[in-house]
Amino acid sequence: MNVKSISPIVVGGYRYKVTTPTTYLRDLNLWAQQDLELMEIKVRDYLPSQHMAASLLHEVVHAIFTSYHGGEQLPESCVESLAQGLYQVILDNPKLVKYVQEAHRS
Repeated sequence: MNVKSISPIVVGGYRYKVTTPTTYLRDLNLWAQQDLELMEIKVRDYLPSQHMAASLLHEVVHAIFTSYHGGEQLPESCVESLAQGLYQVILDNPKLVKYVQEAHRS
């Protein structure tokens, strides 16, 4: 699956377009970035898929905190810990993810 094919990602009622501006991010020495002005989550498209997924979750954690805390930012170390933790929980617990999805539909 291409990372852009999951676009848009909705966080707190806001729709974020997923884009892959590789040169731009490489020039900034970033793997991914949340852009509030453009409502985009930008991810390098040549990273290994696991890095892309973890980077995308990292930016989603930023978006969640920004949406629910009036633009306030978490320290980068906290965002990284939460993103890596979510990534691992999602991978290790597909039944949990399915349960949450099904509970939401009922």
